[in-house]
Order: sequence, then C-alpha cells, then structure tokens
Amino acid sequence: MVLGLLTFLGGVAILGYTFQLALQMFGTPPAQALGVEAGKDINYNTAQTNLAGILIRIVLLLVMGAVGSWIANRGANLIAASAHRADGPKNDA
Repeated sequence: MVLGLLTFLGGVAILGYTFQLALQMFGTPPAQALGVEAGKDINYNTAQTNLAGILIRIVLLLVMGAVGSWIANRGANLIAASAHRADGPKNDA
C-alpha cells in the first residue's frame, strides 16, 4: 500500500513539474522565445535555432507527461491491488 502511494505521488509530482514547465514555456511571448526584436532585421538563423529548441522542448513535455501518467497509473494499480488482496481460496468443505 505504501509503495503504491509513493509511486502514485511520484507520478503526480512529475506531472505537476511538467505542467509548471509548460506554463513557464507557453507564458513567454513568441517574439522573445524566437529572439526577434522589434525594429531590427530578423536573423533567420537565430530564429530557426530557437524554433527548433522550442519544438524539442514541446516533445520533451509530451514525453514527461506520458511518463508521469504511466507512473501515476502504476501507483494507482498497486493501491487497488493491495486494497483487494486475495486471502487465498476459500473452501466451505
């Protein structure tokens, strides 16, 4: 039961951290994230590099969310399995 609860809470912590990173990342204005400044010429190499970094971070957020969900699901399954523990076969004979 304790192991299941710790596993579940670990998965929820990973999900919480993932949502915190996503909020921070998506709260950044696009011009700042791409390194584009108003009134100046656009450096396409810098913007392209920054865009690639953003796409990699989005993929990592998706992976972190999937792993956190999987871990939390395993913890919930461990809790459910310990709550419905079988005492062995019951024979009335």
